[in-house]
Amino acid sequence: MKETRIVTFSSPYGVDKTSLTLYLLKTYQKFSFFISATTKKQGENETNGVNHNFLNTEEFKELVIEKRLIESEEVQDNIFYGTPFSEIERIHQMEQIPLLDISVKGAIEVKKKFGEDAINFFLTANEVDLERTIKEQSYDSEKTLAKRLAKADHEMLLASMNKQCFDFTFNRLSD
Repeated sequence: MKETRIVTFSSPYGVDKTSLTLYLLKTYQKFSFFISATTKKQGENETNGVNHNFLNTEEFKELVIEKRLIESEEVQDNIFYGTPFSEIERIHQMEQIPLLDISVKGAIEVKKKFGEDAINFFLTANEVDLERTIKEQSYDSEKTLAKRLAKADHEMLLASMNKQCFDFTFNRLSD
């Protein structure tokens, strides 16, 4: 049997994939944390090169132009995230499996580029649970909340239109 080269977890906004990926990283030593590239502002408790590779917009766009990213996406106005090929190589050199906490669009791109070498999990939720969770997590205005709900709906639709790109789907918020 061929060894898995990449594992991704994706979900619409509001389904907590990060807690699951952190649990797997702590529990299984074969997985390694994947460091994404981003233009978001570095948080107080974040370290460049540990949590993310923090870049300015020009540096990020250069990676896109040079085709050094597996996928990239503008997740909010002028805030980009991307998956560098170099991170996959770094983790494989350590003889580990990259574990990606990634957008739905990103997971689809990973599957298109890596085929059977990637195992993609999609974490879903029913509409009622998803809306409740987004409202509970949101400290934003009604306008921002509406944008997040619309984005979650779009991601659910995108995943359903690309079912062939997901190896496993399960409901993350069910009791």
